Amino acid sequence: MRLFLLGVLLVFVKADLQFIDTGVFYYITNAIGYIFMYSSMKTFFQSLPGVKRIQGLILLMIIHSIGFSILNGSGNSLKTIALLTQLDQILAILLMSFSIIGMFMIFYILNLFIVALCKEQYSFSIRKYEKMLGLLALLLIIGGVLFYISSVLSSVIMLILLIGELLFIFFLAGGVKNSDTTSYKFSE
Repeated sequence: MRLFLLGVLLVFVKADLQFIDTGVFYYITNAIGYIFMYSSMKTFFQSLPGVKRIQGLILLMIIHSIGFSILNGSGNSLKTIALLTQLDQILAILLMSFSIIGMFMIFYILNLFIVALCKEQYSFSIRKYEKMLGLLALLLIIGGVLFYISSVLSSVIMLILLIGELLFIFFLAGGVKNSDTTSYKFSE
């Protein structure tokens, strides 16, 4: 479980508090984090219901993170695309869409993981974690809207989001550790 939580932490890490992080570091930490999550799922959570679907989504996000890392590292980030032709504009919109979808995928993957844990561990309460994930997704949406209105306010929301994500990891680790069953203890 520690490896999975470390992976989630690495996915949540941001070097700056911009809504759209185009840094290579951000996508490399995402890729490493998703690799940790994948290997943890493969090692410790094979018996969880729906684990193949979760692993497939994690693999997709590994490819997503590596692809964006290569794009950003080669100087072709969202901030550097020339918007001279309609094709350039369509490409920029597609890349922005893929980037934003990627930011929300961690919440979806975590939701699937929590539901799977709940199905396997009857004492594991799901409501608190679903509410936290919903609040984190809402903060991400607010940060995205504010990104186009005020970059300062967007950065404040992104800081609050980062703190919320760290609290989520802390509570998830404690929730699994305090569960009555011994299948998925935090010490794994």
